[in-house]
Amino acid sequence: MKASPSPKTVSRGEVIHLKPGAISAIVMSTAGAKPRPWLVVSRTVFEGRIVVAVMTTYKGYEARRRHVRLYSEESKSKDDGLIKCDEIYTVNADDVLLLNPRKRISPKKMQEVSEALRYTLDLNYDNPPL
Repeated sequence: MKASPSPKTVSRGEVIHLKPGAISAIVMSTAGAKPRPWLVVSRTVFEGRIVVAVMTTYKGYEARRRHVRLYSEESKSKDDGLIKCDEIYTVNADDVLLLNPRKRISPKKMQEVSEALRYTLDLNYDNPPL
């Protein structure tokens, strides 16, 4: 069995899982009870923490500007899904479970994630709010 790389080496665009109990009951109620993938959206681990976005295969969501559609062939999973850039959380890097083999989202799809995060956080660089 191959040893899993250290969570300290996790980087933006990587798909991860989190240890049970790593997120609060409030997040679990929105994320469901099954283990689910999370997308790392921060550049790297900073002071032992990373920022992640919820990934879901729930069929009831309508894709919105703050969501990024992810097709099964892109995510190498059996179902289509969404990256929900309006559900982002900061977690301890020690709570990360790396997938083996490691999975990454394509640079093109990460550009879409960046745009959805900018929309969600109202980061309009051309006309910043007063």
